[in-house]
Amino acid sequence: MANNKPLKMLLEQQLITSAKAAEMLEISKQRLLSVVKSNGIEPIHQSSQGNLFLRSDIVKLKNGAIETKKKIPVLINHGSVTDAMSKIDEVINNLDEITHIFVYFDDFDAILDGFYLVSENDLSDLKSLKSARFIIRDINGDEAWFTNLNCGYGGVGPSNSQKVLEKLGIPSDKSKCVKDSDYDIVKYFKNEKGEFEVYPIESAITRKSECKATLYYHKGKIVCLQDEENYVSYMDDKTKFLYEYSSIVPNPSDIILFNNRESAIEHGYFTKDFFGNDKVYQVILRDQHGRELWLCPPVHDNSALKYQKNVNEILEFCGLDVKFEENKHKYPKKFMNWLNIKPKQVPVEVIEINSSL
Repeated sequence: MANNKPLKMLLEQQLITSAKAAEMLEISKQRLLSVVKSNGIEPIHQSSQGNLFLRSDIVKLKNGAIETKKKIPVLINHGSVTDAMSKIDEVINNLDEITHIFVYFDDFDAILDGFYLVSENDLSDLKSLKSARFIIRDINGDEAWFTNLNCGYGGVGPSNSQKVLEKLGIPSDKSKCVKDSDYDIVKYFKNEKGEFEVYPIESAITRKSECKATLYYHKGKIVCLQDEENYVSYMDDKTKFLYEYSSIVPNPSDIILFNNRESAIEHGYFTKDFFGNDKVYQVILRDQHGRELWLCPPVHDNSALKYQKNVNEILEFCGLDVKFEENKHKYPKKFMNWLNIKPKQVPVEVIEINSSL
C-alpha cells in the first residue's frame, strides 16, 4: 500500500472541519453556516457529517482580511426622528436575527468603520460619501441604516436610539450608554448565549474643532481632505490639523509632495469650490493600506516644498527632523544629501517615512 502520510499531513494543514472553524472563530457551530455564507466563503466539501473549509479562508475571516461585496443597506434618511421611529417595526420584521448594532455621534466615525455608500452622481475621481449613525445588522449581513438616530448626548436622537435598543431586547443598563456624552461610538454584539454585549468607545476625532475636514472616496480608497477655508484661523500652528486627524492615517508610510499646483491637479489632488475655483492639495500623507490625508499648508513656488517652513513642520510631526544644522553628525550621508543639496526641482517627490533616506 502506498504511503499516504504526506498527503494526509498536507490535507490537515490546508483543510479545517466545521467544528474547528467554529472554535477558531469563537462562535457556535449553529451560527457558523450563516457567518461563512455572509462573508462569501464556500465549503470545499459537504456531507451529512459536516463541512470542510480551506483553513486559509477561516484564518482570513478571523483576521478581518476578507474583502466581500457590500450588501446595499436599507437606508432610512428622510423626515424627522419621529418618522424614523415609525419605521423601526417594519425594519425589524424584514431582518433576520439581529446580531450587531452600531451607534455613532458623527457619521465621520461611521464612514471610517466602513459604513458608507459612494455617490453615483459625481463625475470626477473624488466622490462624496453617504452614511448613517445608527446601523442594525442581522445574522445574514443585511443592514438597516438610520440617519436620524445617534449617540453621545442627552438629546432627542440618543433618547430615541435608547428606545430602539430596548425594543430590540437590550436592557436599560446597557442601552443608556448611547446618552453618555463620554462616548462617541457605542457597539452592541450578540454573544453565543444570545445576549448583547456593549462596547462604548471614545472617538479619536475631536468633536469640537476649528480644524474641519471631509471624507471622500478616491480611486478605491477613503481620503480625508483638510478644509482650506478654516486654515487661516490656526495658521500659527500648522500641525494642529494633524494632531486632530492623525487617526485617519495613524501610521503614514510615505509623504507625497507636489512642488507645484499644476502637478497636484494633474494627479487629481484637487477639488472645486462653489464658484468653480480649484482647491489644490500639495502635501499628501499615505498609509500602507492606501488611506490618505490631503493637506493644504500655505506654500510658494520659489523652492521645493521640503525646504519650506510650513512643510518642515509636517515632516517633523511625521518623525523627520529637518532642523538639522546644529546636529549634522546624527544623520547618514544620504539623508544629509537629501536636505543640503538642492537638486533641480521635480514636480513630485515621495518621502518614504520608514525607510532609509
